[in-house]
Amino acid sequence: MGSLTLMCHNTKISDTPIKKFSIWIYGIDPAEMADHLSKYSLSLIEDIGSEEVQERYMKLVNLDLKVFEIERLALAEVKREF
Repeated sequence: MGSLTLMCHNTKISDTPIKKFSIWIYGIDPAEMADHLSKYSLSLIEDIGSEEVQERYMKLVNLDLKVFEIERLALAEVKREF
């Protein structure tokens, strides 16, 4: 087992043991987004795909960044409870 040493301006902050690293991959089927968010008291307002993200946001601010096909943007709000 190794360890991770955190440094700030040449001052040691902490030593954290590292047991192992694993790749974390997470995705949600867009068709299931509203149901998934609902579990956390969130309501889906909008869910857009990569092409629309590129058009609405990247081009709007002249940002020449590629939005990958698998990327989406979701907007949600906290559900009100009465």
